[in-house]
Amino acid sequence: MRLTPGKYHVTVKKAFATESQGSTPGITFLFECESGEIDCTRWVTEKTRDRVITDLETLGFSFEMLGEQENLDRIDDYVRGNECEIVVADEEYKGVVEAKVKWINAIGGKATVNTKTAIWAALTGKTPVPRDDGLVSRPRKVEPNIPPSAPISDDDIPY
Repeated sequence: MRLTPGKYHVTVKKAFATESQGSTPGITFLFECESGEIDCTRWVTEKTRDRVITDLETLGFSFEMLGEQENLDRIDDYVRGNECEIVVADEEYKGVVEAKVKWINAIGGKATVNTKTAIWAALTGKTPVPRDDGLVSRPRKVEPNIPPSAPISDDDIPY
């Protein structure tokens, strides 16, 4: 059964890359909960870039992981099974009204990695250090295809 307008605690059932008829790239997510399921495609354009990155981080796919295309090829492995909260609203397109996923939020709030880093910095007075996990929901553990760093030798130390 397709979800109707409202707020839902959902699990990512599937995720995959797609392309529109006009060649716009996108990522499709299939969300499910006890009330039903709904799919959501986030089209990747210059205008939507930041929102798509935030949605990916909320679903457990960090910005740093975009550095390796192989990670994006395995997006389903990284986000399937993760939980989030979605807001579904009716949307009209060419005269047809359909329930669509309007927002993808972390469970318990809308905080993103950047929001949590800003809160931490404000409370501790410390300079934020970029996080490398990017996780803000309840993900499964999947190892990214990030190559290991080269070992450090004494010659690499400046003093």
